[in-house]
Amino acid sequence: MKNSICIAFFLIAIFSNAQEKIGNYSYIEVPDRFEFISGDNTYKMSDMMVFYFEKKGMSAYRKAKSPDVSKCNVLFADIEKSKSFLSTKLSVELRNCNDEVVFKSDYGMSKEKAYEKMYPDALRQAFATFTAGDVVRAEAKIIAPSSATEVTNVVQEKKDDLNVEVVTDAVNTTMKSVPEASFSNYQLNDSSYLLKKVESGFTFFLTQEGDNNFVKVGDISLKENGTFTMVDIYGEIKSGYFNSSQDLVVKLSSGAEVIYKKAL
Repeated sequence: MKNSICIAFFLIAIFSNAQEKIGNYSYIEVPDRFEFISGDNTYKMSDMMVFYFEKKGMSAYRKAKSPDVSKCNVLFADIEKSKSFLSTKLSVELRNCNDEVVFKSDYGMSKEKAYEKMYPDALRQAFATFTAGDVVRAEAKIIAPSSATEVTNVVQEKKDDLNVEVVTDAVNTTMKSVPEASFSNYQLNDSSYLLKKVESGFTFFLTQEGDNNFVKVGDISLKENGTFTMVDIYGEIKSGYFNSSQDLVVKLSSGAEVIYKKAL
């Protein structure tokens, strides 16, 4: 009986210590590449990790886009691949600045044969074991990313192909025009976008080739009158607003406005 009580207290102490370590962070840094895959952001794995962390309510950034804070206020994400004969197994790890593992997810398993489907599928299932309470986010001071931020080719192509609409009417917007849902879908030409509500405003994503591929477009900070400032992945700061239809309108330096239509 005494041995059982001692073991119980020992396990509680370990769990409490892990939770304390997990809670002391400003954001999660996601690497641009992983040991088991060659190349940066191959199969959009880095972008997917950022999206899944943020979907769980955690602040996450690719390494090249990380804010300037003390590294001991940061958790560093990685993916561990387990050897398996008939399937691929991936687990998500979070380490602190002392390289100590403070959280490890269960393994996500995929039996897909093609790498471009196999790894994203296993990663998605690994993230399914996370809960909002696993990592308690500390207050973070986020700064705008550098203009030298690395960007993905797919977003550059989308930016070059934008079909913008020039609007000369005066902006008439209020906080009532701002979407209240946690997730909102938008369209621009043939491209789909996802707007995710976060504590500081919104994060805007491009949806690429299916529901599991998301590329971050920018971070949106709201102002009191319903207008906003967006810092895109190029480090450029743009202003904008939500119109009466809750369309997302981004102003360009040329005076034109890009209107992302809210999907019904």
